[in-house]
Amino acid sequence: MTPEESVSKLIEDVKSGDEQAVRAIWDAYFPRLCRTAAAQLAGQRRADADEEDVALSAFASFCKAAAGDRFPDLADSKGLWRLLSEMTRRKAVDLIRHRNCAKRDVKRTVGESKFINGEGQAGIDALRGDDLTPALSLYLQEEARNRLQSLGDRRLEQLAILKMHGYTNQEVADQMKCSVATIERGTARIRKKWQQDITE
Repeated sequence: MTPEESVSKLIEDVKSGDEQAVRAIWDAYFPRLCRTAAAQLAGQRRADADEEDVALSAFASFCKAAAGDRFPDLADSKGLWRLLSEMTRRKAVDLIRHRNCAKRDVKRTVGESKFINGEGQAGIDALRGDDLTPALSLYLQEEARNRLQSLGDRRLEQLAILKMHGYTNQEVADQMKCSVATIERGTARIRKKWQQDITE
């Protein structure tokens, strides 16, 4: 099987909801998608969402759309990369537009692991729906669980979960009975660890 035939098979498997195919494409493309999102978000605040969140949202949208057979002509790695990178750029543009919306105060927006989609929805709930395949749902749950376990610290896990739910640093500090500075340091450690994980 040639490399292009292999990619074509992966794409077909993703369309049918195969978890191993989803993981293979995730491993191959997610770091590149993060770099694409980072370039698009250059100079933007990262308080509510960053390049990882944008890339994850784009990847989830791709998997859901593929499961719905919305890409019947997609058959090779070049086409796959063009599609994924374009979806990521559009997600980043949507995020920037959402932040700049006159009805929204960017300075009050927090929660570093929120997922932002094109409709302006935020949070992990934005990825749920009838079009989310069981395989993709299971994969995303496993990925979140693995990310949390990789921290190796129950307090950091608690901090990450609270931030995923959109609590402010002050609210997290109140719940964890510590200072805001401690939460900021913990958040920085989580970011650094997860960034290392996706680049390894």
